[in-house]
Amino acid sequence: MFSNISDERLIKAAIEGDAKAIETLKDRIQSAALPTIKKRGIQGSDEDVKVLASQIEEKVLNALHQFRFRVSLETWVHRITINTVIEYQRKIMVRRSMLQSPNGTNS
Repeated sequence: MFSNISDERLIKAAIEGDAKAIETLKDRIQSAALPTIKKRGIQGSDEDVKVLASQIEEKVLNALHQFRFRVSLETWVHRITINTVIEYQRKIMVRRSMLQSPNGTNS
């Protein structure tokens, strides 16, 4: 029913609480997010990719009311994905540096 609907109508239906619209929107989010996650060089396990994709989905769904239709849904999801991946990579770097230097020193 919602597979051929425009992003705008789909988002509006999802905001109104339509469960089928939300599920279709989740599929579109995943379709836009997964290739970007992989292109950004996430070298963790498949589980890491799934966790990131789930976080992105949650961020997009929670921010739907802020979407202004100035860009496509795919572009918006892409931007959220890049920001989420960068945040994830920073956390990994911090963890690695803490493991290498538990006291915050380089000795």
